[in-house]
Amino acid sequence: MAYLAPQTGKFMEALDKFFTKQNTTGFDKWISDVQKLVNLFHIWEDFIKVLVEDIAKLFGLTAGLGGGIIQKLTGYLQQLHTALDSTGKNSSLALCSVGTSRKCWS
Repeated sequence: MAYLAPQTGKFMEALDKFFTKQNTTGFDKWISDVQKLVNLFHIWEDFIKVLVEDIAKLFGLTAGLGGGIIQKLTGYLQQLHTALDSTGKNSSLALCSVGTSRKCWS
């Protein structure tokens, strides 16, 4: 470790400072921060579970529904792609009028 320390670009010094600070500021703060991260992970986990279940239900309602939705979404994405390619830098106007016969700003 002592041999590699000078070759790490002060990485070892930064690690030393970080862990020294964490040990001196109180372990309760560290535990609190880790607990907040764990709670946040569980919130996101619950959200993703419900999202995946709803998507599965949406596509599983009828045999043709899933394919129909994907075809419709693919068509919308192709329209968006065409609009973005045709306008260059002025893409906000094209985005506004994709799929409509009128302009957004008159």
